[in-house]
Amino acid sequence: MVSVSLLLPYLHPGLDNVRWIVLCIVLVPWLVTNIRWLERPALPAIVMAMVVANLVLRLLSIAWSPMPEYTAMRAVSLALLWLYLIGFASRVKASRLTSLGPLLILLFLAAVVLPGTLSWALGRSTIPFTGYRLWLVGRFSGMTGNPNALAIVLVVCAPIAIALCWQKKWKWWFVVVSACCLHSLILSGSRAGIVGAMIGITTLLAAYYKVRLFLPLGAFAVLLAWLTITYSRDAQETLYEFAARREVTDSAEPISLPALEEIGHSRFEQWEAGWPSIRRRPLLGQGYGIGGTGRSLPGEYEVGYPLHNSLLQVWQENGLVGLLLLLPLIGLLFWHVWRRFVSTATHRDDLIFAGVAGSCLGGLTSAFFESWLLSVGNLGTLPFWTCVFLFLSDSNERAR
Repeated sequence: MVSVSLLLPYLHPGLDNVRWIVLCIVLVPWLVTNIRWLERPALPAIVMAMVVANLVLRLLSIAWSPMPEYTAMRAVSLALLWLYLIGFASRVKASRLTSLGPLLILLFLAAVVLPGTLSWALGRSTIPFTGYRLWLVGRFSGMTGNPNALAIVLVVCAPIAIALCWQKKWKWWFVVVSACCLHSLILSGSRAGIVGAMIGITTLLAAYYKVRLFLPLGAFAVLLAWLTITYSRDAQETLYEFAARREVTDSAEPISLPALEEIGHSRFEQWEAGWPSIRRRPLLGQGYGIGGTGRSLPGEYEVGYPLHNSLLQVWQENGLVGLLLLLPLIGLLFWHVWRRFVSTATHRDDLIFAGVAGSCLGGLTSAFFESWLLSVGNLGTLPFWTCVFLFLSDSNERAR
């Protein structure tokens, strides 16, 4: 029901504001009737303290936001979602329903990906009933209307889908969803999405096989990729066109990778454009949800086009205080994933939680190039924080 409420604007554009009302209607009764799971959470106490500190700051930022109603809506929706996911993760762990969260994420992924894939297979240019275009400037958008938004969902959910496929012995339904996921990711042309998916799937394999077996396999894969790129002209052209987003014009000219500035100019320019507004209010920021560039508000506030970096967006919206409250939570997540990655235990890690770890790191990779990490309305936010709280809850139980 939470997933459906967040999907409403993608089912009909006129439901953009209705989703927040539906989200509250769904979450508040659940929180009231499941308050015991928040009173005894499966998360470590330090994680709970970090979560509460982040939520309190965003609620306090209503006081200095130039758009207090909008900030209040964003802050309340984030608080409700995080508290719900903490209670959900605690209840899942207590009930020993390990695969429930990942299965719900896979259903959410299917709801996002399959309409676009079916429309593409039928040769349509738009999604039925919604009018969203399948393609935007030559890149596949699916039902989201934005190729980058589609890629965020795919990056977060791809390791989960592959892990479930693997665990369920490659049953056809899981295989179809995973294939559609990878197909849509490639058609989206998202460079951050491809890199994030590679890191997420690599983390899945690393957490499952452990370092002893993973390192030689990883070294072999790197060597094979290097040989392919070195000795194949087609591979060189494909890599160049993907990185630089332009075609090779001279088939006889030697190919060299474009400079970093040429690859990342669309991100570097936006990061630089957002820096002046960050410097104007470096400590507490502009207010939660009040960020981006391109449009000025009274009082020298800057809003509009997102900064394409979740950490910079947090700094702009909630200042250095907000960034320093979020970074320890991310650092703790990295630490727990690393411990699973280098564990000296003789048994393999649980395949499902290896996939959850992959979704966490793949999502963080995407968040470095897109502004969505604390945006409840983004379709990647719900599955990502579901994975984070499930993974930290499981790691805490193992430690105990």
